[in-house]
Amino acid sequence: MRVSPSIPAILAPLCLALSWVLCADPIPFAAIAATMAADSMPPDRDMPVYKPPKGTAPRSRIDDGIRGSPGHEPTIVALVPDHVGFTIKKDPTLYWYLHRVMPLPVRFTLIDSRSIRPIIEVMLSPPTRPGVQRVPLREFGITLDPGMQYRWYVSLVVDANKPSGDLVTGGMIERVDFNEGSALGFPLDCEKDAVHRYAEAGLWYDAISCISELIESNPHDALLRKQRAFLLHQIDLLDVDQPESRQNGHR
Repeated sequence: MRVSPSIPAILAPLCLALSWVLCADPIPFAAIAATMAADSMPPDRDMPVYKPPKGTAPRSRIDDGIRGSPGHEPTIVALVPDHVGFTIKKDPTLYWYLHRVMPLPVRFTLIDSRSIRPIIEVMLSPPTRPGVQRVPLREFGITLDPGMQYRWYVSLVVDANKPSGDLVTGGMIERVDFNEGSALGFPLDCEKDAVHRYAEAGLWYDAISCISELIESNPHDALLRKQRAFLLHQIDLLDVDQPESRQNGHR
C-alpha cells in the first residue's frame, strides 16, 4: 500500500514500531540498520537515536527489582530494552542500576537459550555506591556464541532461605555474526560518534556500554550523561540516570 505524502512523517516510525511488536521471526543483522524511516531525524543531533531491531518479541526485561522503595528494599533495573538486545562483541559488559546501597549479597546468572542450566552463577562484590553498575563478561572468561540468545539476571539476595524474595532484574542478549557486523564497519573504538552508530544500527549493548565507559572516563561531562539519559528514555527507563547524576554533583 502506498503511503500518501500528505500523511505526517510521524506515522512511518509508528508503523514500523507496530510491525516490530507483531513479528517475532528471526531476521538477519543487516536489517537492523533499516528499522526507521530514513528521513526521521532526532530532535537534537547531539542525542543518539536507538533504532530497535524488527522481528524481536517484546517483554524480555525482568523488572521484579522495581518493587523497592526508599527506606525499604533498593530498586534495581537492568539497563536493557524490553526485547532481545544485540551486541557485536564476544564478551560484552552488562549494565544495571542500583537506587540505594544495602548490605545484600549480589548474584549474577547467565543462561544459554539451549539449556536450562546456567553457564555461570556467581556472587558479585556488593556495590559500594548507588547508580550504574556493570558486569564485564570478560572478567569471568565468558564468550557469547553468534546467533544464540542468552538471558542474564542480577539478584539481590534478601533471604538466602527464600529465593522467591530476591530482588531480580535482567534481560536478553544476542551476539550478531562478526562477518555481518564487520561488513557495516563494526566494532568501533569507543568514541562519541561510536555511541550514535551503535544505537542507529540497533546494537543496544554496545551503545550503552560505550556511553557508560565515556562517562566513567569523563564524569563531569554533562552532555555524556544527557546522552545516556536520552538512550534510556527511548527504552522507557526515564529517570534511572538522574539519581546517580545528583549523587555525583551533576544535574
